[in-house]
Order: sequence, then C-alpha cells, then structure tokens
Amino acid sequence: MATKWTTAQLQAIEKKNKNLLVAAAAGSGKTAVLVERIITKITRAHSPIDIDELLVVTFTRAAAAEMKERIGLRLLQLLEKNPGNHHLRKQYTLLNHASIMTIDSFCLRVVKDYFNELEMDPDFRIGDEGELKLLEVDVLNEFIEECYDKADEDFLNFVEAYGTGKADGGLVDYILQVYKFANAAPNPSKWLENAGTYLVANSLEDLENEPWVKGIVSEILMQSHELLEQVKMAEEFCKDEEGPDFYLPMILSDKQLIEGLLESKTFLELYKKLKDMTFVRKPSKRKVECSEELKDKVSLFRDQIKKSLTDMKKQYTSMDEDEILEGIQSIKAPMKTLLYLVEEYSKRFTQAKREKNILDFSDIEHLALEILVDGEGNPTRAAKELKEQYKEILIDEYQDSNYLQEAILTSISRGNNIFMVGDVKQSIYKFRMARPELFQEKYETYTKADCDATADYNAKADCENKEDDNAKENCETDSNVRIDLHQNFRSREEILEGINLIFKQVMTKDMGNVCYDDAAALHAGASYPERTDSLPAIEVLVSDGAKAEDTEESLQALEGELIAKKIEELVDTKTGLDVLDKETGKMRKATYRDIVILLRSFSGWSADILQVLLKEGIPAYAHSNSGYFDALEVQTVLNLLQVIDNPRQDLPLAGVLKSPFVGCTSIDLAKIVAFSKNYGKKRKGLYESIAIYREFGEEGILKEKIVQFF
Repeated sequence: MATKWTTAQLQAIEKKNKNLLVAAAAGSGKTAVLVERIITKITRAHSPIDIDELLVVTFTRAAAAEMKERIGLRLLQLLEKNPGNHHLRKQYTLLNHASIMTIDSFCLRVVKDYFNELEMDPDFRIGDEGELKLLEVDVLNEFIEECYDKADEDFLNFVEAYGTGKADGGLVDYILQVYKFANAAPNPSKWLENAGTYLVANSLEDLENEPWVKGIVSEILMQSHELLEQVKMAEEFCKDEEGPDFYLPMILSDKQLIEGLLESKTFLELYKKLKDMTFVRKPSKRKVECSEELKDKVSLFRDQIKKSLTDMKKQYTSMDEDEILEGIQSIKAPMKTLLYLVEEYSKRFTQAKREKNILDFSDIEHLALEILVDGEGNPTRAAKELKEQYKEILIDEYQDSNYLQEAILTSISRGNNIFMVGDVKQSIYKFRMARPELFQEKYETYTKADCDATADYNAKADCENKEDDNAKENCETDSNVRIDLHQNFRSREEILEGINLIFKQVMTKDMGNVCYDDAAALHAGASYPERTDSLPAIEVLVSDGAKAEDTEESLQALEGELIAKKIEELVDTKTGLDVLDKETGKMRKATYRDIVILLRSFSGWSADILQVLLKEGIPAYAHSNSGYFDALEVQTVLNLLQVIDNPRQDLPLAGVLKSPFVGCTSIDLAKIVAFSKNYGKKRKGLYESIAIYREFGEEGILKEKIVQFF
C-alpha cells in the first residue's frame, strides 16, 4: 500500500534546485521523508542519478546505518515489482559504498583522499578517547608548570585572580573550555583574536553590542515578562467583587515599574530604571470587607514581585557606572592572558599529537576545511571536484551542526543543492558546541513554501498565497525555501494538546530562542479510534522530596515508588487502562509490556528505579550505558567475594550488608556503629562494630539478620 504523503511532505520529497530547510517537528515522519527524497532522486523516470552522487550526513553512525537499511528495504520493494530494472539493481549494489555517514567520517574520507594537499604523514590514526585525554593532561600540566617557572607577572596575576586554592583544576578548566569553544569555529586562531576585542569600552554605551551585555538585557526582560504576568493576576484579584481593592494603587504602581523595564531598549536604560526604582508601601491592615483568601493571594504576589525586583536591582546596579567600567578594565589583562594560554596550549597539543602521528576528530574537521577552502576563503580544486561529484547534500539533525561543519559542507555545495532537516526545539547538544542559531537564522530568513494548496513543486506556485511579506516578487528565483512539517503521526490529539499547553508556557523567544506558537506546535496527523473514558490524559505526578530527606531513600527511589504505584493502577485487570491491540484491532486491558518509562538520563536513575520496580514485582528491563561489572547483581557478588577474602574492608562489607543477602538499611548500619562506640576504642572498623553488636546488641530483627549472616 502506497504511503499517503501530506502536501508539505511531498514538497520536501520532490522540490529541487533549492536550498531547502525542513523544520520537522517530533513524529512528523522526518526520516521517512528523507529516505523517500533519496529514493525519488535515484528512481525518477527522467535523468535519475546514482546513489553515490548524494552526500547524506547523519548525526550518529547508528543513524547512518539505519538510513542505509531503510533505503535498502525500499529498493528491494521496488525490485520485487520490477525485477528486471538494471538501474535499481545498480543502486542496491552501490548502496554499501554510498556517502551516507557522519560529518566526522566524511571529513576523514576527505583527508585520506587528499592528504597530498597537506604537509603531514598519511599514515596517521585517530587516537582513542583515553589516549587523547592523557596526552591533553600531560601537555597542559607541563605547560602550566613552565609558566610557573618563568614567573611571568601577567600569568601570576591571572592565577591570583582566577585560580582556586592550591590546585590548578580551575585554571585547567578555563583553558580547556575556551580551547574547545574556539576549536568549533572554522578558524580558531581568528576566533581567539576576535575574542580579545570584546573588552574595549570607555562608557556603558560602548557595551551595548557586547554579547554578554545583550545576555544581561535578555535576562532582565525575561524576568520582567514573568513578573508582568504575576502583577496582572494580582490586579485581577484586586478588581474582583470580593477583592482587596485598597491594594490596587500599590499593584498598579508595581505594574508601571515593570512595564517601564519592558519598554527599555538598551542596558543603559534598564540600569537607570532599576537604579531609580522605589516601591509604594503596602497599605496597613484595614477593616474592609473582602475575601481573606484573595487578600492573602494579592499580598503574597506583591511580596514575591517586590523581592524579585529588589533582587534584580541589587544584582545589576550594585556598582555605579565608573565602577562597572573599572571592573571591565581590570579583567582585560587576565582575559588576554587566558587567550594567550589557550592559543599556546593549542599549538603544543597539536605538536604533541603530530609527534605521535595521531589526530582527533576536531583535527580532522579542520584539516578537511584546509583542504577544501584556501586562505582567501575560496573553494579549492578538491572542493570543486567534490562539488561536481555530489548532486545534492542532505543533512540530518541540522540543528546540531556548528560553524565549522557549516563551512565544510557549504564549500562543496552548488549554491542551491543543500537539503537540511531538523527541529531546533530538539537541539540538546550546545554543550558539544552545536550552534542551533544556524538553523534558527535560516528558519527566519528562508522563504516559506506554500503547503496549504494542492502540491505544485515549482517556485512559481510558491508565490501564490504567500504568507511571508519578504521577497514575494522574487519568489520564482528564490533559491532558499523553508518547509514546515508540523503534523505529528505518533500521538493522539489529546496528548498533543497537553504537550502544546506545557511548552507554550515554558518555551519562548527569550527562553530557548524559540517562540512556541502555532507554527511550532504539534498538530495531530493520525487518526485513532475514539475513546469514551476521557483518556488519554496528561497527568503530572509530584513526589515529595522532603520525604527523602527524612528517610534513607534517594529521590530516584522515591520517584520509582510513585511510578510503580501508577503502573499497578494502569494494569489492573478490572479498572486498568484500555489500549488498542495492534494485532487484533480491538481494545483490551493494558499489560506491563505496554508501558515504557522515559528518563532524561540513564546515569543515576535507571538502576534505582529498576530496583524499585523489581522489588514491587513489576517485570522490567532497563537499557544501561554501564558495563557488565557495573550491574547491581555483579557488584553485590564482587563485594561478597572481597568480604570473604578480607571482612575488614568497610565499603564492600557495607555493600553486602545492604544487599538482599542481609537486607540491612543505612539506618541499621548507623545504629550498629553508634552502639559499638560504647565498647572499647571509639574508632572502629565496620567489621569490629558488627562483632560487638552481634555479641551485646539487643534482641530483635536487626540482630537476627546479623547473626544469620555471620
């Protein structure tokens, strides 16, 4: 059965001779569209291309393997219908050699194919993570020690200002953080050079264009927007028939202060308004008939608003203008020293790697760019050859690209043959130097394709009913087009409505650089059988963290108990959740296998929650990033073996005592240690404490556990 594509999906599949940015929301069929676009290009009736004439860049190797698998399955389906098609057979044969790979793999191929363009040994290898980390530490420690030996005044002043105690850990972190950030730029040395120009200011006006000042302005305005919502609610309470109207002048005064901040365009304006800010005093208690509940709410709102504004005033205006400028002047020298340290470390680290003939993937990317772009920024012979080879460049998860990768891929493009797909709302790798603003900039500047009418894939059709005002008259020749895939085919409309409700509150232009409006929201694209039980519904379960403080339970275990309780409710054979059975097409009661638990991170969560679920008799499995020896059961057995060998090892012994072998709790162990202090020397090992408790402790369940084990 042929797939029924939406108009937007069809445009993303078939539109050509354009740079296309596809903003694909979660569950919108992004991968299916990407695969179908590739299939369409290599199987079309007129002038089909070979699959090795496409460059498909994925974010992970697993994604590349999945992409090849999906393309292979589609080709096999087509071959079943047309077994004599030699072109299809050729594509299936070429698939294993097709350029479907990560950006790192592509850059490695470029360096290996054109190593003669570089002055380096072609017999290099990629260093493993541990090896590179050790080399990094050795080079940096040697360099810092050399700086201490030279006793350079600028360096010593920098250490005095930014060092932490006797160790150099903080200093090392500063150097490595700036080094990694600079290395994500196409030209790290140029980036470091430009970074040194940011600290030139003779007045507050000079600071307005500084990135960090823009960040402060954005933060103040974001907080002010939140406070405005609070003050509006307080105003409504005051105007209620039973509301405390005597608070209204005070609330309106606060509202005026906040609106004044929001009207500000510059840091200097905000600084002056915060500096001069004063508050109307709260009226004394009056014997006025009004709702005590509303009065208390308004009073609480006012206290919170005043505190927030006061904190902002203290944070941003504690220094006068001269002191701010003096502070900036005082960090110029240390920052220049830091930039020097980073650049010098970069040179030494590169040299150390060259001596061992090893490279990391950052080196590979920069070498690839050096091969593809000359010193004046023009494409080289190698870039022109690759530009001729690849008819189109397709980039998956584009929101996770950085400026260096952008420069590499742009150098081999033809100006109208890059297909980018992603979702800026799903960008979570900024800590790995991803630059989602690349996606956002194109999203805001590319011409939006008209996907509301019947699909028509030439540029002229896009001009009709154009929603955007920009470049309508030039639409026919516009080579940059945006297509929005905002229909979700994974979830029911009720679920999507709940998700949209949450994200419209928390994802704004100020917070996350994305306005979660109707264009960004998820829209239902699939139909499901109607339900009559008011489900599905989104519930927010809140666990009381205070309980964890009063007991030995971790927050993870506490949350696990909450999850376990909910699961038991869902699988109850009488009152549990009804779900659609995909095999029978009929409704049935949910079972354990219908339930999945999604965690933000496996680390520190999956093991604890899994343990709670198993303890409650719920069959569960958790994927783990840790190795075999990190499994709880294996750790317990290893601890037991260590105790058998030498019972005077406190940590393994405590692990065994808290395991199912014995069943003690942390509180039990604390009681044993506290009890043993009354006998003999006060400082004892855990084994000695247990021996004393076994001999003299009071009879009960705890002593019974100890006696049985020992």
